[in-house]
Parts: sequence; structure tokens; C-alpha cells
Amino acid sequence: MNSQNQITSPSDAPPLPECLDMSEADVIIQSSDHANFRVHKAILTSSSQLFKDMFSLPQPPDGEAIDGLPVIHLPENAELIRALITMLYPIPSQIPISYDDTLALLAAAQKYNMYAVGFSIRAELSYKKLPVLVGLQAFRAYAIASSHRLIPEMSSAARHTLD
Repeated sequence: MNSQNQITSPSDAPPLPECLDMSEADVIIQSSDHANFRVHKAILTSSSQLFKDMFSLPQPPDGEAIDGLPVIHLPENAELIRALITMLYPIPSQIPISYDDTLALLAAAQKYNMYAVGFSIRAELSYKKLPVLVGLQAFRAYAIASSHRLIPEMSSAARHTLD
């Protein structure tokens, strides 16, 4: 197993797929639970205007580094970042099973201006058979979608509250 392809963390997040060669990665994304993901700046910048702008700014010379690679701290947990990374690379995406986690993934894609990723997540969801939201689940989904301004998901959850 390629050690360059592994996350290093006390969390229980599974590693990225073995087929994903990260030996040429040039940045580390660290999750809120301290999982380190080696990724390519080029992938981040082509997927997100936010990351493109971030990498265009001068970096502090004394910034945190692991194995000589700069570290970017993100507030999302390892499972969510892993799912997001699978959406960026040409490998099978791994969208979370739970509706709450899927909304969190959509919110992260929106937060990082990854519009194509958000579109892909929504497209995959349309093919999946998620459980129908009923009762309090629909209200919870609406609240989560509303707090992240996920308009299509807010509309869908609102329709389910009427059932």
C-alpha cells in the first residue's frame, strides 16, 4: 500500500482509494479531527475559486508544514473531507449515506465555491433511493438545508413537511 496515499489521523476515516496516486501531492488538507489528506493544488484551484484565490496570495514563510508540504486546516471532519476529495478526482465518488451528512457535503461544496461538485452531488442523489423524509426528519432536513442556504434541498424538505 502506498503510504503517500494514506491519511494520517487519530480519526477512523478510511484512506483514500488505493488507485489514487498522491505521490506528487503538493499540499495537505487537515480535517477538524486532525486527519491529513495529501492533495494537489492544481485540483483544488481548478475546482474552487476560493482555493485559487488562497493559493494566489503570498504564503507565510513560517507556515505549518508536514513532510515539507503546506497544511490547510478545514473545519469539516475527515469523513466529509474524504467524500469531497473523491468528488474532485476521477475516481468513483463516495457520497455519504445519511441525508444529514449529504447536506453537510453540499454545504461544504457551496462554502468552498465548488459549484460543479455541488451539481455532481445533486445529480448522484437523484439516482440514489434515499429514504423519504417524514415528520420530524423533514423538519430537521429543512432546518439543516436552511442554515446552509441550500435552496433546492430546502424546497424539497419543505414539500415533505406537508405530507
